[in-house]
Amino acid sequence: MSKRKAKEPSYIVPALERGLLLLQAFSKDKPVQSLGILAKELDLPRATTFRLANTLEHLGFLIRDEESGEYRVGAAALKLGWTYLTGLELPEIAYPFLSDLRYRTGASVHMSVREGTEVVYVSRLAAQAALSSNIRVGSRLPAHASTMGRAMLQDLEDEDLFELYRGTRELAPFSPDTPPNVVALRDLLLKDARNDGVVVSRGYYEKGVVSVAAPIRDGSDRVV
Repeated sequence: MSKRKAKEPSYIVPALERGLLLLQAFSKDKPVQSLGILAKELDLPRATTFRLANTLEHLGFLIRDEESGEYRVGAAALKLGWTYLTGLELPEIAYPFLSDLRYRTGASVHMSVREGTEVVYVSRLAAQAALSSNIRVGSRLPAHASTMGRAMLQDLEDEDLFELYRGTRELAPFSPDTPPNVVALRDLLLKDARNDGVVVSRGYYEKGVVSVAAPIRDGSDRVV
């Protein structure tokens, strides 16, 4: 994984960029969106937003409810997501180890990769117990507020960490234990490093939830 943000490319197709940003406006918390809300969120004219949504609907990336006129993500977007996940070799390689860990602990086991300031869950083995996490494959969590995120940020030097969060004065709080800024996050990462890289959190992202995470390293001892 790259430690630094990718530089802004020299050539960008604005219409394509706006279309992809429109798709990114949908999330687990906002699975259905009206045209007006999308236009407001993207800061675009309603007519432009309609043309973008209509094109994405035509290609199967959006589905429009005929009664309400609201949109939700279509199957074409899901296909792209699965293409991304199946292109990763790591989940397949890690499956036996994740399965063994679930057997030994009786708890749900997850694996994720870092994309910038977020972690993306690429594998999930649910616990057999009645209580199990509701994290799904494809879920995204902020790296600064998740146990897995802390595990995968450990390799970053201070300058790389501050570059990653450049322009961010305050980090979004999710619980009283979420670090309020990058300096506090850096201090937590130093503490984790002294614990052999194992991260233990109690209510770090969600109050009352205890989780443990450790980074997967390659042959050169770098976090993958």
